Amino acid sequence: MDVDIFETRGVTIRNYYLSIGDTDAYREISRQTIIDSFGFYSDLLGDYQRREYSMAQYIDGMEYSGFAVVDGRTLMDGGPDDGNKLMRNTAHEVGHSWFYDAVGNNEYNEGWIDEGIISYLAAKELVLKDIEAYKTEKEHGSDWTSKDQANAVKESDGMIEENQLKALDHCYLNASWYEYPENSDPGDKEYIYAPIFLGHAKEIMGEEAFNSFLREVYQTYAMKIVHSEEILKILRKYDNSSKMNDLIAFYFDGR
Repeated sequence: MDVDIFETRGVTIRNYYLSIGDTDAYREISRQTIIDSFGFYSDLLGDYQRREYSMAQYIDGMEYSGFAVVDGRTLMDGGPDDGNKLMRNTAHEVGHSWFYDAVGNNEYNEGWIDEGIISYLAAKELVLKDIEAYKTEKEHGSDWTSKDQANAVKESDGMIEENQLKALDHCYLNASWYEYPENSDPGDKEYIYAPIFLGHAKEIMGEEAFNSFLREVYQTYAMKIVHSEEILKILRKYDNSSKMNDLIAFYFDGR
């Protein structure tokens, strides 16, 4: 593998990539997305907790402590990066350096914490902004824009709320995998329902309070383990309205 070494926000980055396909596109798109992501998460939540970070091109995405692999398949075949998949996956995996690596949680019972928060922040905040990575993507043949991404998110969320959540009495994010109904995918709570919950919470409390809530969770529990009840306690500190508590009651089992 080849490696691109650079620095951003005082962190040394080692970005490994395969010597096949459109290597220039992979190197440049992933580099700019890493830079954009470190800036976004650092400004919103607080500093990255390590001095180094490594990433490698692969056929899927997965986070580890100080390291991640990302899905770079579209560029292995020569590209372009259809739908900006590499950019979106990179933004997600980098985010786990804040929630998963720095702030830990019980992956089996409360996987919504790291996956839900980062799925929300990456897909519904970071890549909806006109970050520099979009310009890099365009230079390498992709015409997918932040507006396209926003429309895709809006359409997807609308369908999920209408066709799935509307029919439920509750959707407990803090239910463990074995407690989930047989006809449902427990992964949905982490990647789909938790981001929708966070989006509604932001609508209720407003952007400033929502960002302060997330930052306090990170600042309080960096290098510690956090649980659902501790996150909800901080959330209620910023908004304890009946509307917020109704939202919490739908998404969390208070037993």
